[in-house]
Amino acid sequence: MNLILTAGPNNALTLQWNQVSNATGYKVYYATVPEGPWTAFPGTVTDNNTEDGIVTYPLGQSQQRMFYKVTSLR
Repeated sequence: MNLILTAGPNNALTLQWNQVSNATGYKVYYATVPEGPWTAFPGTVTDNNTEDGIVTYPLGQSQQRMFYKVTSLR
């Protein structure tokens, strides 16, 4: 699962990754250091466009360096 973080207008961050076959949703986690501790964003990410192979999750703005990981749900 390749994670790509992009910054758009007004430094709004978006996280994208490759879809996982048969995934029913995804959980996104963040941490301030690579080894954690990891905290889950609330809710589950669902992919509304299963034809493009990519899942997009808007993160909003962050004032500090963060690390992200994603797990798929089945």
